[in-house]
Amino acid sequence: MGFPKKLGQISITDYNPYNPGMPKAGPGVKLTGTVASHGERLIRGTLTIERQINPSELPKPMGLPLIHLRHFPSLVPGAKPSVCELVRLGAVNKQSDPVAWAGSGELTFLPSDLEEHMPLAPSGGIIGAYWFRNGYTFDGAEVLHDYTTDWK
Repeated sequence: MGFPKKLGQISITDYNPYNPGMPKAGPGVKLTGTVASHGERLIRGTLTIERQINPSELPKPMGLPLIHLRHFPSLVPGAKPSVCELVRLGAVNKQSDPVAWAGSGELTFLPSDLEEHMPLAPSGGIIGAYWFRNGYTFDGAEVLHDYTTDWK
């Protein structure tokens, strides 16, 4: 569906407001996440919370439908793809906390001998960082366009 399919490990601050050893969520709290693969740390991101916001204030595209390109090459050399579709994913039973947090962020991409992720590093700076919880049920997708019908 367009999501990366690489083996790796993602670690994020497991913020638990009921843990008495953790500071109360709010300005000054720092949350951290890392991405690693094959034992190499690849990306480190941090959020320093500055203010509480309503989830409706999250920047777009948060809350908008997800659009993906489904592509499955043919097993026959030179043939058109078996699948090449532009799809919009569905979502029902959407839920989120009534509060989200916004602040400043840092994102550090670390070089690797095995991965080719450096071209994805931000080049224009970080404009903000956000922490929120939400969930939904995936109820299927709508095919917006089937590119195999256009294939020559």
